[in-house]
Amino acid sequence: MRLWDPRSGELLSTLTAHSGAVPTLLEFGVVGGRSVLVSGAADGAVRVWDPGTGEVVASFSVPSGYARAGAFVALDDGRDVLALASGGDADDDDGDDSGRVDLYEPLTGHHLVRLFESDEVVLGLVATAVGGRGAVAGVCGDGVRVWGIGNGEAAVQSVAPLAQWSGAYDGFRLPPFVAPLAGGVWDGREVLVLVVEEGGVGWDAREWQQTVLLWDPARGPAGRVVARFPLSESESVLAVGALGSRGSRGSGGSGGSGGEGVPIVLATVVRRDRGAWVDGVQVRVRVLGGEGGGVLPVHAGPFLTGAFGAVDGGTLLATANTGYLDRTEQDDHGIVLSDVPVPFRGAGEPVAGGLALGVDGGQRPVLAVGGDYQVALIDPVTGRAVGRTAIPRCDDYQHGESRGVAVASGAVDGVPLVAVAGIGHGVSLCDPETGAVVRELRRSPYSWSRFVALGDTGRRVLLPGRRAADARRVFLLAEADTSGPVTVWDAATGEVLGSVDAPGRLSALAFGTVGGRTVLATGHRGLGLVQLWDPVRGKLLERFEGGDAGLALGSVAGRDVFATGVGREVRIGDARDGRPVAVVENPGATVTCLALATVRGRPLLVTGDSAGTVRMWDPVSGRYLTTLATFARLVHEVAVGVIDDEAYVFAQSREGRVTACRLHGGDLSVLWPARDEDSRGLGERPGGPAPVRGRQPWCPA
Repeated sequence: MRLWDPRSGELLSTLTAHSGAVPTLLEFGVVGGRSVLVSGAADGAVRVWDPGTGEVVASFSVPSGYARAGAFVALDDGRDVLALASGGDADDDDGDDSGRVDLYEPLTGHHLVRLFESDEVVLGLVATAVGGRGAVAGVCGDGVRVWGIGNGEAAVQSVAPLAQWSGAYDGFRLPPFVAPLAGGVWDGREVLVLVVEEGGVGWDAREWQQTVLLWDPARGPAGRVVARFPLSESESVLAVGALGSRGSRGSGGSGGSGGEGVPIVLATVVRRDRGAWVDGVQVRVRVLGGEGGGVLPVHAGPFLTGAFGAVDGGTLLATANTGYLDRTEQDDHGIVLSDVPVPFRGAGEPVAGGLALGVDGGQRPVLAVGGDYQVALIDPVTGRAVGRTAIPRCDDYQHGESRGVAVASGAVDGVPLVAVAGIGHGVSLCDPETGAVVRELRRSPYSWSRFVALGDTGRRVLLPGRRAADARRVFLLAEADTSGPVTVWDAATGEVLGSVDAPGRLSALAFGTVGGRTVLATGHRGLGLVQLWDPVRGKLLERFEGGDAGLALGSVAGRDVFATGVGREVRIGDARDGRPVAVVENPGATVTCLALATVRGRPLLVTGDSAGTVRMWDPVSGRYLTTLATFARLVHEVAVGVIDDEAYVFAQSREGRVTACRLHGGDLSVLWPARDEDSRGLGERPGGPAPVRGRQPWCPA
């Protein structure tokens, strides 16, 4: 078993006391204020661990079979105990397929009481409360039973359940092979979240459709269903939890119960294409009884398991793709952590819309933070919202609602503007102070623009086909979809100046200066190319290797350079001839974005990667400087700027979360969101494994 830090992805420890037996149970909990982890294995052994030290606190075995499920629950006298469901399989050597639920003292392994014993195995357990007193609920056969636990002093025999639920009379059944059970709060009362199936649906009336029931076990011996949420025919429940809460103690995989007013959040798996389940799935997240929802970009494979949890006060969904029985190392499997947006931003897949640092009409700094359906205008020092601009709606029924996917800041004829590119509306130039749309640039009525960059020629130039007297400084805007071509506009007049080819899949756009001339750089994923263009005439100037992810132009040690991500490397090359200047080796993860800037005469490189880590480097030597921030998921965008002669770094995760850091006098401080553990000095080693030193096929001379 391995324990990981969910923010950094760092492997914390490996626990090996089960001697190779297949794990059957993992459950976190708190006992007397102490965090513990209980694990069970196929040989019947149960271990209680201190997850901080990796020490085995207690070791014991279940009476027969193996531990199938567990839950930590508080007795009436305040003691924290462990409820374990155990039993064998029908094809075991001893033929024992009975089920049991027992209470144990978790720090000693001492057996307290048997709550239940039957010839039916118990598939899942969850802690709950009935009448304000602790109880344990379990899935058994075709129903759910709830047992009161009192002080754990009953005789060693089956205890009569407080309440039982069976859906047989209503035409429901429990889904096979899973434990669809979780706790929650509904209208201020403890409820159990049950996932059931109803037959007789589908074109041949032979399919089963899932429904989520909220069942109050305190409403008499049979309890009462207090709410019902039918799912679509193509949906199945993946996980249930509490939104924006740290959940109940020991809420390992089932979500746990939240306090009053904490919404119950549901994750479901949906087939991508009706009738073609092997093509993969989507994971949808919604609040029961609430509005909106979202689609989380997780594994593409069809076989998933998942659980909700909390990190730094935010809600995460962990998903594991179990793959096929004959999967290979190249298959998309493993564990992925996704931020659950709070509040939900509406239907559709969440899309981070990039970052851009600029100024408003009063020359005050403004950070534009792109999202799905709006761009937030943020005070970059305090993190407070100072305005927003709505993304123009798209009336094209084929494209649905418009969404924003990229932003850029700049000045056009001395007027600060924010460029917002997106699906269905091309590019909108907006006032960063009011959010009002000043001008719209569209190649077609419903054009898609996923990349945008602002620049200017910096001097008077003569546009093709114009008279010499018409030479002027031109303010440039470049935009494109992923498949190109790149369209170059006169941002002041809205005139199309021309277009440049974008072979393959476009990965980045950037303006910069090479040899005193303004150039447009394009990155091309798959082809491994970085191309430099004359943006006014559309002429190809140079072509270099790179372009997989991220692209920036700048100056390093007096040389005009380009920086681009290639796998786990950032390659910095001379923009005149492509000769290598430096190679940065990012430890353990693929580079997804980067930014290059000069602050007080010192060049700085900032990178984000697929593990969610943001780091700063010296682009002259390739030396690591510091880790700036960590996210639970991939870093979508980074930006560097200077405010009041101090360096600021901003980073955005793919789910749209943004953090800001300030570098002052060699010390790093995290401005918002503030986390003390993120503060560290320059020169410390990066988090995760050390960089691997090996062959470098692309090396500076």
